[in-house]
Amino acid sequence: MAQRGRKTNLKRLAQVAELEELRGRSRPENPHLAARGTKKLVPSRSRPDKPWLFTGKKRSTRGERNIQWVEEYLRVPDGKFAGDPLKLPDYMKEDFRAIYDNPAGTRRAIISRGRKNAKTTEAAMLVLLHLCGPEGYAAPHAQLYSAAQSRDQAALIFNLAAKMLRLDRALFDAVTIRETNKVLQCPFLENIYRALSAEATTAFGLSPSLIIHDELGQVRGPRSPLYEALETATAAQANPLSVIISTQAPADSDLLSVLIDPRRCCDFLAPVPSTRTRSRKRRSPLPIRRSRSS
Repeated sequence: MAQRGRKTNLKRLAQVAELEELRGRSRPENPHLAARGTKKLVPSRSRPDKPWLFTGKKRSTRGERNIQWVEEYLRVPDGKFAGDPLKLPDYMKEDFRAIYDNPAGTRRAIISRGRKNAKTTEAAMLVLLHLCGPEGYAAPHAQLYSAAQSRDQAALIFNLAAKMLRLDRALFDAVTIRETNKVLQCPFLENIYRALSAEATTAFGLSPSLIIHDELGQVRGPRSPLYEALETATAAQANPLSVIISTQAPADSDLLSVLIDPRRCCDFLAPVPSTRTRSRKRRSPLPIRRSRSS
């Protein structure tokens, strides 16, 4: 028994030492970055230690500032170039400009692309941007949610966001990661993110300001209880944002197809005729008899 307790203590000490080593680094050691001879990232006016105070270059629009924030703080979470700074492709930059530089404001954005085009990674970028970035600083005390049809799918965005946080010291110190219930929290801004799935029953009683609908094309039929519960919960927010990132729906009667082009699916949304054969006739009100005054 004593030997077993000793192994447990050694394991805990190793975990604590690893965490302290991670916190003491300005950036994680990466063979790709070390070979390129990049300099250490230190807090400066252009890159403050508090990521939500990032302002970007002068005369930058809101979308361009968010693009600069992503490329300054976030890193590739996995794959061959894990740990390298993120460089957004042109199509992702167009998505950011379309969402944040819309003169009329954006209430709902639909991003539909094929598989293996970094859709989940882009969703994790948006979550961190509103959690501990300049968007979160502009609207603090926010509730952020990502919705998926299964628990495993809902955990994908959380896992990618958590990896990005661990790869940057400023983000890692600013956000609390809770692996058990899939929650990310920024204590300074009091913003909180949570991953939800259609299997859970906690979609009611929320007040989200940002919703990421991941793989909404998997919904069969024109309705989804989880989607309706989250979208109707945004009524208390002044400027809510819903982002749908998914592949194409297989049928025109599915929810994603209905949202993209409701005119093609009007037959599926038509009200079902009543099965009653008898119709009650409306009775005319009884005549009012007025007594003559004497």
